[in-house]
Amino acid sequence: MNKPLQQINSTFHASEATLIATLNAIGDAVIATDAKGYVTFLNPVAEQYTGWTQAEAVGRLVDDIFHIIDKETRQPSLAPIAETLAHGTIKLLARQIIMIARNGSEFAIADSCELIYDGNAQIIGAVMVLHDATTEHALQQALTRSEKKYQQLFDDSHDALMLITPPLWHFTEMNRAARRLFGVGTVDLPLIRPCDVSPERQPDGRWSAEKAQEMIANALRKGGHFFEWEHQTLKGKRFAADVLLTRIGSTENFQVQATVRNISKRTRDETMLQKTKDFLHNLLETVSVRIFWKDCDSRYLGSNTLFARDAGYSSSDKLIGKTDFDMVWKAQATAYRADDKLVMESATAKLNFEELQTTPDGRTIWLRTSKMPLREGNRIIGVLGLYDDITALK
Repeated sequence: MNKPLQQINSTFHASEATLIATLNAIGDAVIATDAKGYVTFLNPVAEQYTGWTQAEAVGRLVDDIFHIIDKETRQPSLAPIAETLAHGTIKLLARQIIMIARNGSEFAIADSCELIYDGNAQIIGAVMVLHDATTEHALQQALTRSEKKYQQLFDDSHDALMLITPPLWHFTEMNRAARRLFGVGTVDLPLIRPCDVSPERQPDGRWSAEKAQEMIANALRKGGHFFEWEHQTLKGKRFAADVLLTRIGSTENFQVQATVRNISKRTRDETMLQKTKDFLHNLLETVSVRIFWKDCDSRYLGSNTLFARDAGYSSSDKLIGKTDFDMVWKAQATAYRADDKLVMESATAKLNFEELQTTPDGRTIWLRTSKMPLREGNRIIGVLGLYDDITALK
């Protein structure tokens, strides 16, 4: 029995003045009837809820002043106080009940109902305590909508999403993307732990089962943890993945959400890109000509080692960001930059022309140079140049 009802039931055996004062002081609506269901009392809150005054309501059947309907079906429902009296058992309202007041206004309610006994343990009536549950219902509906929205986002995500639940730390929920990624059917789910969709060991040699517990512990401690992981399908096909573990829920009731993204293609692309870069670097270092490239302001972006040595540097990274005015051939800088500008503005290569260059030891040598626009797609982003030392031919 809840606290207000205990108070009311005991009060019915007290003096009439104390009884009325107590019931009128209660913040919830109170409706009392005799053993046949005729109203004997309404406190002020109950008068406000029903739209009936106590003087009007006393002597009427409780169903005459208390009208309720099911929120979803809009069908009338019996007052719980009538059922409590009829069966001698406590009857509570369903959760989704709407009360219709005398003036037609509606609001959600929640109730408690209890029988009233006399000193000889004979039923002499019943009492019902009501409170306005409109705000409570609105919050519940908002929570339900939020849960449905989260579930929809969870299910429809292109990333694989899973919930990992203590104390066994197994997957309790997987979205469609996760089931496809790991080849998991619904019957398999309760048996799967993170280590079951991982190879025995990770690329660093550590046991997957041990390392998975460490990753979960990091997520619980920090709230979230991002890392790379080698996963595998239930059939054993391995793939590289980015994993984000996020702690969700309250302190007492929490889970870990795992977001998994297959990065095998990205890893292959990165490997191929690195191989291409290595090939181009080796090519630049193998050819006997000097090669360089500049941005639209004629600042050096890079070169091969032969060109860097012509400029007096041991490696190409030493000249990045410099202009020809910063180099040992600054005497020829104006001419070099004029050629750069012509090539970029005309979008036309200038090939096999001869020009002079000052060396780090102060000599002047002859070059056979070619320059062409440096492009990124259809956009010119600088100039690419190469030359040979033809001094010996002069």
